[in-house]
Amino acid sequence: MKTRLPLLLTLPVLLVACAEDGYGLEQASLTEELGARIELSPEESVQFPPTSTTAVGESEIVITSSGDKALAVHDIFLGGLDVEAFEVPELPLPIMLEPGNEFPVRLFFEPDAEGQFSADLTVVTAGNSEEVEVSRRLIGSGCWDGDEDGVCDDW
Repeated sequence: MKTRLPLLLTLPVLLVACAEDGYGLEQASLTEELGARIELSPEESVQFPPTSTTAVGESEIVITSSGDKALAVHDIFLGGLDVEAFEVPELPLPIMLEPGNEFPVRLFFEPDAEGQFSADLTVVTAGNSEEVEVSRRLIGSGCWDGDEDGVCDDW
């Protein structure tokens, strides 16, 4: 008399066998969990509108937990050449994000002169027992405001 294994026990064995036999399946994609993942929006750089040297420009970056486990944001900091022209407000760290949740972060740009400015915003997260750093470039343009009304005069 034959002994039958339940389908749940045999399925992983069959998939692994297929992967080893070269049928185009990768074992890692079948058994690896998604875990905690971070997405930042916008996906490219953060562009501030042209901003007068007598005004403050605002923008936003959105942190999203896109995996299947909770994500902890431990730090958000600025670095780079023109870091003094940008600001991230104080946040209640750590920020815990459940899968699918997002957290918007307001960013400020206050140029002290005309011209281009840039800095790097880095978000430090943990969720898969390792720290992950994700960065975005912040780009702003300071413009001339001859009458100091907060509006760019040369745009």
